[in-house]
Amino acid sequence: MSDARTEAPKVITFPPVIPIGAIVISALLEWLYPLGYIGAFPLPWRSAIGVILIACGVALSASGQLNLKRGGTNVMPWLPSLALVERGVYRWTRNPIYLGGSFIMLGIALLFALDWLLVLFLPAHVDPAFRDRRSRGNIPRR
Repeated sequence: MSDARTEAPKVITFPPVIPIGAIVISALLEWLYPLGYIGAFPLPWRSAIGVILIACGVALSASGQLNLKRGGTNVMPWLPSLALVERGVYRWTRNPIYLGGSFIMLGIALLFALDWLLVLFLPAHVDPAFRDRRSRGNIPRR
């Protein structure tokens, strides 16, 4: 059995690359094959909801990172987890950084009327979340 402090998760890429890639691909698809569903909603409402979602996503991700640092563990996903943080935003969600990224993606989809981003939303989140869950070992709780 290996020590959880030395066992790093098997990260395939820097996590923001996946949602950023989904945003770029969706923008290209929207340009080539526009769907127009989100664009049919009034711009002031789309913009307001999009900005609120982005702000909530940034706040949630920042809070998650701050709580990890305060808990004495690594924020970077390719480094081993030194502790299981259970306070702050981690009392309500297992991974606020991924959840914040999800809010940001949804906000961008609304703000820029990227219908394809909603189509790519689930594939962009499923594998990283399960990969993160499988990489957890026995680590001390904080």
